[in-house]
Amino acid sequence: DTIKAHKTYVFKVIKKSEDIYDYSKMIVYANDMRLTSSNMIFRVSDVTNDLFIHIDGVTKQMANITFVENEAVRFEGESSVERGTDYTFTVTPTNTEDYDYSNMKILANGQEVSSNGNNQYVIRNIASNTTIMATGIGNNFYTVTYIENSLFTFAGESKIKFNQRYSFTILPKTEYIDINSIKVKVNDEIITGDNGV
Repeated sequence: DTIKAHKTYVFKVIKKSEDIYDYSKMIVYANDMRLTSSNMIFRVSDVTNDLFIHIDGVTKQMANITFVENEAVRFEGESSVERGTDYTFTVTPTNTEDYDYSNMKILANGQEVSSNGNNQYVIRNIASNTTIMATGIGNNFYTVTYIENSLFTFAGESKIKFNQRYSFTILPKTEYIDINSIKVKVNDEIITGDNGV
């Protein structure tokens, strides 16, 4: 723009993408003079030389990243990122023996994120605080629950792997119980043991 000497130059600053940029500390200068505005309209009075107008203090807002941790995967990535940029993170399975990852999905704020290989995922043009989680991970084991009572103590592992033999021991809490006369139900099926095993 050009302006005649000793005239007032008026201009407006238009904010763009306020969800991405933080204008709270914005300062507008004409040459080295700090300007004030009314509704983002700035005035430079009595212009006597070329004007160099620049803006400082505008920064990108940050988006906080929250990983929903679980024992089946490990997340790696920064805890915050500038809004409007791409965010890359890594999801690593931690225990392929106990978990089935064939149906695993990674969700960011409820939307599925695709892997770009090597367990890396990218959220494009991140615009807000984001929660990332893994879903669809299956167990390769059953959990064992013993129903305790006053007559017996149960001993055995707390997990059973699929398609593997499992044994547990029943120990009477008193010597007057014949361990071989006990009937044990597992998922509504009576099973037999050998001397309490």
